[in-house]
Amino acid sequence: MVMLMRSLGLLLEEHRVMERALGLLETASLRLLRGEPVDMRVFPLLLRFLREFDLQHVEKEERVCSHIRRRVSSRILEDLASEHRLLEESLRTLLGILEEDLKSMDGDRVRSVVGDVLGYVRLRRAHISRVESHIFNLDIWAKRRRRCPRLCEA
Repeated sequence: MVMLMRSLGLLLEEHRVMERALGLLETASLRLLRGEPVDMRVFPLLLRFLREFDLQHVEKEERVCSHIRRRVSSRILEDLASEHRLLEESLRTLLGILEEDLKSMDGDRVRSVVGDVLGYVRLRRAHISRVESHIFNLDIWAKRRRRCPRLCEA
């Protein structure tokens, strides 16, 4: 139980790190859309950071989910795993586009790519929110079910 709580705490801390990176990405994107100067290297740099950080993070998150799955069978956990795959594919696509070098893109193309980046930021934040609410809720439900199975059968 203590190990699970530590793991959950670590996941929460890692989500805060990702949210800071997403905030930087969002700020740079919005500044670019407003026509303000932005160091274009920030986009691939932050997206690469998120990709590398996420590879490690997803592994930990899936370990915690598998521990919870043993106690609570839920379609929600499968949906979260599907979201991980979708986010990973989106990130890979964005990085592929950004390899073209944003500086050489025309204004419409830059706005389109920045829109895609902002879409990724929204998806990632929504996923983080769902993971936190579902994992913690499922864990609390599993503990209640173990303590008083009759009350939880209804």
